[in-house]
Amino acid sequence: MITLTYPEKDAQVEAIEQQIQDLSLAFQYQVNKKVKQVQLQDGNTLVEGSQKIELYLEEISKELNQWYYCSC
Repeated sequence: MITLTYPEKDAQVEAIEQQIQDLSLAFQYQVNKKVKQVQLQDGNTLVEGSQKIELYLEEISKELNQWYYCSC
């Protein structure tokens, strides 16, 4: 499960949440005033910063599409 942690909800966080929902991934979110920027924890992978998170989710999207269209 993906955990999204952020200091406060803003437009960037909402866009990331929407991207996760569009991928139909299970996630939870936490508000933590001690973190300086949004963080995404996916298993042992920690991604920090909205731009890096968006790139990470784009890679997941590519993998999902490749898996879906695989004719194995």
